[in-house]
Amino acid sequence: IHIYTRKTLRHRLGEAGLSILHATYDRVPPGPPETGWGHLTEALRRAGHPIVPRFTSWLLGGFSLFLHVRADHP
Repeated sequence: IHIYTRKTLRHRLGEAGLSILHATYDRVPPGPPETGWGHLTEALRRAGHPIVPRFTSWLLGGFSLFLHVRADHP
């Protein structure tokens, strides 16, 4: 498992000779939350993802980032 910000991921892929063509966040539920805090953050993720997925991912985490990339050099 790797944790990147959008900026560091773009930089690392650039170093590897790849350009991001499209990026989308997907909510991958970790399972039922065990605490009151877990229930609250899960509710915020579910509410925020359809409206502002990038901000919700940055603020709360718990999302996967799917990328469509292109090699810059053949």
